[in-house]
Amino acid sequence: MAARQGRTGQIAYLYNASLPRRPNIANLDWSGCVPGDTSATLWNPRDYVADTPTLINPRSGWLYSANGAPWSSTDANIDMRPADYPDAAPFIEAYLTNRGLRAVEVLSPERTISEQQLEAAKFDVTYSAHSRMAEAIRTILATDALHDAVLADIQRVLRAWDMRSTSENRSAALANLMFEPLYEARRNRQPEPDPVATAQAAAQYLNAHFHRLDPAWGEVLRLRHGNVDLPMDGANDVLRGIRWSREPDGRLNANFGDGLMMIMDWAPDHSLTVRVVSQWGASSHETSRHYNDQSALYAAHGWRIQPW
Repeated sequence: MAARQGRTGQIAYLYNASLPRRPNIANLDWSGCVPGDTSATLWNPRDYVADTPTLINPRSGWLYSANGAPWSSTDANIDMRPADYPDAAPFIEAYLTNRGLRAVEVLSPERTISEQQLEAAKFDVTYSAHSRMAEAIRTILATDALHDAVLADIQRVLRAWDMRSTSENRSAALANLMFEPLYEARRNRQPEPDPVATAQAAAQYLNAHFHRLDPAWGEVLRLRHGNVDLPMDGANDVLRGIRWSREPDGRLNANFGDGLMMIMDWAPDHSLTVRVVSQWGASSHETSRHYNDQSALYAAHGWRIQPW
């Protein structure tokens, strides 16, 4: 799926997938693997669903795309509906990501959206109250900790959390390490572990490496690229999207998430200004001066002007 804008000011959401027409075969579940030893399950490349979700110039004036169902892409009252695409809807994902939830929560209430508001939305580090993260936190806080001092300490830290993953936040490390196994399980369509158990594992990890449950998130989450080592904000499935690998010293190295980002601004005279940042730069050329020369910009929510 993609949200696009052109220099004429038109915007569009396109679910640009080729969806085969799948025959209705008894006892065959198209949501998983199907037998490959019969021609009945082959995709005829000349027979596909032509009418896929498309929304052009919605009266809301804005669109988003965040790796979730196309049934949420702008203000809820003018979103596309599965019933409008009966051939395609059965084969399209139905889930919403936290990024999608937050895009609507942040942008939908605004009558107009300024450039600054749009940037703030892009760098939003908050989990929605309707997110899987929030559900996991509620489960942990509702668990009896009367005879479990470690769990009681976990609850103390998480109860103080404002659901944001800023670099200064002192509850985000525990929350995000707790949530990481749940997020990966859901992403890989595997059974989710118990959030109480993952919170206890996260507490053990933080105590081992930082000697406390509440280190600042930017002390834990770093952008390490060549000789650069910078504090970061963001997390799994927030609009400031970051995933990480665990380092020997216990730090989390931001190594996945936002890639090349661009802001393209067409002025009334049709002139174009392009701001861009790519935090991993020339990532396959360690000797290049551009290997990490944008890392600090990225960590600080900065941009460079791209000649166009």
